[in-house]
Amino acid sequence: MGEGRTEPATVPDELRGQGIAAILTRAALDEARRLGRKIIPACSYIETFIKRNPEFTGLLAG
Repeated sequence: MGEGRTEPATVPDELRGQGIAAILTRAALDEARRLGRKIIPACSYIETFIKRNPEFTGLLAG
């Protein structure tokens, strides 16, 4: 088990509003869970995503 810092997912302007950042974030958090890792959110988007999806709260380090 370990910790990892998430990296912000930057979505090109022309693709924004399609839920791509949410898909990438969910996949990264699912992978962290699968690997038994805790995460340190690197941006406010990921922090907000976890607040809105409390099933991922247990992945937060510290």
